[in-house]
Amino acid sequence: MTLKFEQSEGFRLIQKWLNDKGMSPFSFQKETWQRFSNGYSGMVVAPTGFGKTYSVFIAVLIDFFN
Repeated sequence: MTLKFEQSEGFRLIQKWLNDKGMSPFSFQKETWQRFSNGYSGMVVAPTGFGKTYSVFIAVLIDFFN
């Protein structure tokens, strides 16, 4: 049985950290994290200040924690 991405230790740690700060990820960020965890690479296109860095950097952190 494979562990769902949302149930992974890394995702739960990041989700708790964001919740503690009163933040929640945008859907494109969660999609980036999911795809990164599945081995995909790509490009994130969004306006300045929209959270591109979090979408990519946190994907790496989740992978590290897992």
